[in-house]
Amino acid sequence: MKNKVYLIILVVSLLLTFAVGPFRMFCLFENPPLYLGTLIRGIVFWMLTVYFLGRYSGVVEPYKIVLLVLLADLVPDIIVRVFMGHFMIALPSFPDTILQIIVVLLGWWYTRLNKLGKVALALVNLLVCIGVSSYGFVRWNELGFVKDSGFKKLEIVELLDQAESTLSQDSVISQFQDKNLIVYVGGEDDERNKIGLTFLQKVQKEFEGNNGTTALALIYLNNPENRTSDALLSENINYPIVRMEQDESQLKNSVLYHWYVVDRNKEIRWRKKIHLQENGDIQKERKELQFLRELIAGLNENAE
Repeated sequence: MKNKVYLIILVVSLLLTFAVGPFRMFCLFENPPLYLGTLIRGIVFWMLTVYFLGRYSGVVEPYKIVLLVLLADLVPDIIVRVFMGHFMIALPSFPDTILQIIVVLLGWWYTRLNKLGKVALALVNLLVCIGVSSYGFVRWNELGFVKDSGFKKLEIVELLDQAESTLSQDSVISQFQDKNLIVYVGGEDDERNKIGLTFLQKVQKEFEGNNGTTALALIYLNNPENRTSDALLSENINYPIVRMEQDESQLKNSVLYHWYVVDRNKEIRWRKKIHLQENGDIQKERKELQFLRELIAGLNENAE
């Protein structure tokens, strides 16, 4: 009987882990953000822990139920983060893993309280889930070691290696060797390209005269004939715009419409997805420019 219960707990927990996984790509709101997958995971696994403890604690010791739920929920994370070598890449999403542990332990505590305590703890759990899914991510990603966690993202670095600059036959990486690159990677969406290129123009002015930092745009075209975009023909653009066609690279769509900072060692030090906005948020742009100033200054200090 115990073996059957163990199997049920493991299988159900694993199935729910993978079922909730796709929601991690969704982020509601922007300031502050609300990461939907983290919120759903926190609520679901708190409820699952409470359910299993209420149903099977007479058959299996409660601590074993808690360990099995944690094992099923955390093992996929451990495999991806550690054994697949993605620890630094996944570091910004670490609050998700922390919350997994917290909600399971709160679920265990919930079963040991009276009715009033259960109501209070259920409310606390909900607030913790919302807090970690929102402000928790903001605060975590403001930490210096998270911002500084360099990681290699092969598709963008390889793309820069393959791209031929309009200024010479050398690749972009070769031409700007030993420089920090601030790169906008766009596709064929004129609206998003316009936002990305406009912001990059402000970035280029910000670092004008800084010989160690270069701003450039890399536009990826599925249709080689599509070369008349208004966004690409904007006036007063004096940074390189490099175009690539689909058959020249195996670029993943997840790379498109992002800003990157690639340091001298070909490591990505910052990545941000472009957000469509009808009206430009000047205050937000100033904060991002200030962050880029501080990031580049730190990279220059480390290079000395």
